[in-house]
Amino acid sequence: MDLDAYFGRIGYESTRAPDLATLTGVIGRHAATIPFEAIDVLLGKGIDTAPAAIFDKLVIRRRGGYCFEQNGLLRDMLVALGFDVSLRLARVLWMRPADAPPPSATHMMLVVRMDGRDYLADAGFGNGTPTVPLTFEHAEPQPTPLETFRLRPSDDGHVLEMRVGENWSAVYEVLSGAPKDAALRDANIFTSTHPDSRFRRDLMLARATGEARYLLLGNRLMIRPAKGGPEVRSFGSPETLEDCVKTVFGLAVEPEWRELIRRFALQPKSEHA
Repeated sequence: MDLDAYFGRIGYESTRAPDLATLTGVIGRHAATIPFEAIDVLLGKGIDTAPAAIFDKLVIRRRGGYCFEQNGLLRDMLVALGFDVSLRLARVLWMRPADAPPPSATHMMLVVRMDGRDYLADAGFGNGTPTVPLTFEHAEPQPTPLETFRLRPSDDGHVLEMRVGENWSAVYEVLSGAPKDAALRDANIFTSTHPDSRFRRDLMLARATGEARYLLLGNRLMIRPAKGGPEVRSFGSPETLEDCVKTVFGLAVEPEWRELIRRFALQPKSEHA
């Protein structure tokens, strides 16, 4: 893997030692520059998770991706730097009723082991992705530049929770133990092809800097700054929505995207709620 090309892509110019400072810096720059997006899924294309394919898409072609791509790339880069990294699957709990049956595990993230401690590293959840590594060592709140998180032990692993106002909301449940290749393959296939996958229905893009989190859902852009109240902007024309994709998320709009952009720009707001 070409570390120089990856670091150029994310604008990272600091230490390359396999330590917490490097991990924190790399995750922060990755989240700020490589947007979460699943446009290929909306177009009915498969998601190739081979390392060379991910590197070409996210680094060379300067696209974004979703968890299997984002964290696949991050894993390869961290391993090349000398980190001890393993994959995990998680059950997505965000916006899910607390009494609902446990969902299938469809999200992939990383566990990085350093100095006898395990850290959660995730660059691919989209809205709610932690922008710094989080320790599994305790269940106490862990502040980040944008939100406060905690990792609470559960029967099957740990539940990642994010504080929203005065309340804690479950984001996902990290399952214990490294998954088998078949489980990773099946989770990616379900997420990219199954009619029940939200990525097959919705235009979703996300990016997080140290100052704010940006989420595009359909034709609405939600901005959650580190300080101050949230802001929502709506785009009622293909031209303004395309400009948002370019300027906020740094994506060069490809010709085959324009029909999607037109369709989502002209949909009533209630269809993205």
